[in-house]
Amino acid sequence: MNIERIIHVLKASLHPELQEKYDNSGPQIIFRETDVSSIMISLDLDSAVLDEAIKKKCGLIISHHPLFFNELRSIDTGDPGSSLIVKIVDERINVYSAHTNLDKLFYDRLATILGFGNIEPLFPYEPSPGGIAAGFGALVNLEKPVVLQDLLAEVRKALNLEYIAYTGDCGKEVSRIAVLNGAGGRSIEKIIRERAADCIITGDVGYHQAKYAADRGTAVLDAGHFGTEVVLLGFLRDRVVDCLTKEDPAAVIPIYISESEKNPLRIYGRDNE
Repeated sequence: MNIERIIHVLKASLHPELQEKYDNSGPQIIFRETDVSSIMISLDLDSAVLDEAIKKKCGLIISHHPLFFNELRSIDTGDPGSSLIVKIVDERINVYSAHTNLDKLFYDRLATILGFGNIEPLFPYEPSPGGIAAGFGALVNLEKPVVLQDLLAEVRKALNLEYIAYTGDCGKEVSRIAVLNGAGGRSIEKIIRERAADCIITGDVGYHQAKYAADRGTAVLDAGHFGTEVVLLGFLRDRVVDCLTKEDPAAVIPIYISESEKNPLRIYGRDNE
């Protein structure tokens, strides 16, 4: 399928107009009039993902985090980021990103993976595009409270995590849960003030944010930026497949989820000693 047709479909289905002002979702590197026979979907675009895309002959990489997020001032092959860009261009691979717009469209997906129902947007986005519900994060009101220790075990299992950092009393029951993927730690104070959650599941939680929550009796589960977002790639693949099929029912384009991505953070402890 021609890359320009694919970009048209992605624009219509992923709503880049929803992105935050600081964001840079949309086309990153595009070779006009080229054809794409397969697509790679990833959380980030690094050298491992690029090599995997080359091996699988992917003409397009759709990443969640934009390749170009900050202003690009120079290209220097001594810099890993520059070398990556040069290789992408050499291989003539198109790159497209869907970041905060995807977060808003998929506001409920992480909560769904965790097995929650009765989901509403934590922070609704208005006006919604074409009547589609959109917002940052999900707010869940459980019919029956759950003990924090049981919730920790369930989240760890659902996201296939080695560990979860948390604050709160493991014996405490929680029932009003905020679920926010990615760097939701910076929203903890706002969530507690405006949504009165007694438990928050998110990533990238800082010390002062955790302390703020602990002082107010709100449990916080830090499942990590990687852990709370890599699980959403399957939903992105399904949406891209669905939209491309509707555009051209005869088109069969293999779409892969990167298998080379790994959480950059590790834990050093007893097992390492």
